[in-house]
Order: sequence, then structure tokens, then C-alpha cells
Amino acid sequence: MKKVIFLLVIWLFLLTGVGFAQQTWTVNLEWDRNTESDLAGYRLYASRTTFNNSVEGLTPIQDIPATDTTTTHQVPEGITYFVLTAYDLSGNESNPPSNEVSINFDNNAPRTPVLLHINEWSKD
Repeated sequence: MKKVIFLLVIWLFLLTGVGFAQQTWTVNLEWDRNTESDLAGYRLYASRTTFNNSVEGLTPIQDIPATDTTTTHQVPEGITYFVLTAYDLSGNESNPPSNEVSINFDNNAPRTPVLLHINEWSKD
């Protein structure tokens, strides 16, 4: 009987994904169009930590055509930071990047309250 219950619990975890995979969310990003005549496109960067106003040495997660001013990206649970750069037909990339934006999807339950106590009582 214990084996059946154990297998049932494992099956439920696999079915719901609880404990095995993080959920993901879709984030839509939007920016103002650059006006340079030689603009080739934009590069989107994402990180789990702040960029500190630099993308030096980082790999973009997406190259975006110059005609676009929106993109959609899947993000996991937790905080994700984004910045955007523009690049021209010669391969020059804007430096520093755009302002940093972030989103935090916290799917964790709050901490358990502590030190619950009765501080007063009376007889009715």
C-alpha cells in the first residue's frame, strides 16, 4: 500500500510539475525607435543580476530588426533584468545600454509567521 501511495505522489508531482520545474512567464518589452539612418537593429540582454550600466563581455539573448520596437521574452521564476542596445550597419553597438528594467515573478509562499503568542486574556 505504501508503494502505491508513493507512486501516486510521484505521479502527481510529475503531472503538476511541482518541485521539478519552474514556471515561466511571458514578458512584453517596448522601446522608442532610434532615428539613425544606418541603424541595423537592436540587441536585447537579460540577466539574473543587475547590469551596472554595461553589457561588455555579455552575449545578447536576441537580435531584433531595426523596424521593431517590441519583443516578447520568456522569463523564469525570480527576478530578471533587461537592457537594450542599438547597433548600426558597421557593427557599432551603443554604449552604455538603455535604462535597465526588471521584473520579479515570485511564486514562493511567504515565510511562516513566528512567535505567535497570547498576550492578554480575560474571563467572559
